Amino acid sequence: MGEVNVVLKMKEISAVIGGEGNGGIIYPELHYGRDALVGVALLLTSIAENGLSMTALKDSLPKYEMSKDKISLENFDRVPEILEFAIGLYPNATIYRNDGVKIDLDQGWIHLRQKQY
Repeated sequence: MGEVNVVLKMKEISAVIGGEGNGGIIYPELHYGRDALVGVALLLTSIAENGLSMTALKDSLPKYEMSKDKISLENFDRVPEILEFAIGLYPNATIYRNDGVKIDLDQGWIHLRQKQY
């Protein structure tokens, strides 16, 4: 949901670790910025502490897939209407509006945001 929004939420709930869709790790014990090297250090520490191979550790984690798509629109005036339509398709979902629209589902999520060029 964007690094700044992740950091704000982490501070609000005193999270010990966070991350962003691009894989960046945010580890407040060191600093509140995305840091790939911190992610590598945490991964290697986990492997060493648990005596697992990299494959065993990977296999113990939940499996996720990411699909990124873009839709080009001629008229940005319809974006609010399109976002509300998408929300209406998932009446039982939890909706977040702090960075576009995130539709949180049991089996995953959908994140829609407007980007104008």
